[in-house]
Amino acid sequence: MAGAVGAIATGPEQFTIVSPCGPCRQMLFDLDPDIRAVVRTKIGPPEAVPVRDFLSYVSDWR
Repeated sequence: MAGAVGAIATGPEQFTIVSPCGPCRQMLFDLDPDIRAVVRTKIGPPEAVPVRDFLSYVSDWR
């Protein structure tokens, strides 16, 4: 899948990034295994990580 995708989030000033839940991770993987999700890191700024990197037991129907 090719194309550009943007991400927008809004919330209170103390807004924190929440990692996608298991079913959402699977759905994102089904759309495109290389899709990236923005996740918090222990130190430093948030990172965009391929969703395949944080799925333990993925169901790949392809």
